[in-house]
Amino acid sequence: MNPAQTAPKDGSMILAWFEKWGFPMPAVWSVPSNQWCVAVPCVELYEGQWNDWHFENEYFDDADLNGWADPKKVAA
Repeated sequence: MNPAQTAPKDGSMILAWFEKWGFPMPAVWSVPSNQWCVAVPCVELYEGQWNDWHFENEYFDDADLNGWADPKKVAA
């Protein structure tokens, strides 16, 4: 995991680690909001079951970023 202060803010997607979440999440720096825009997995009820998965955006302050990784360099 790279130090938070080295995270690119040029529109590159990163895997971001925030204290609120227990795992890295896709994120990109949002210039208009001056925050990290994060893709958060969510699930809704569909036909009585929790099976309708999708992503919603959530925003985090730069100070909340604990570390990051380049998704192109993460081994499978």
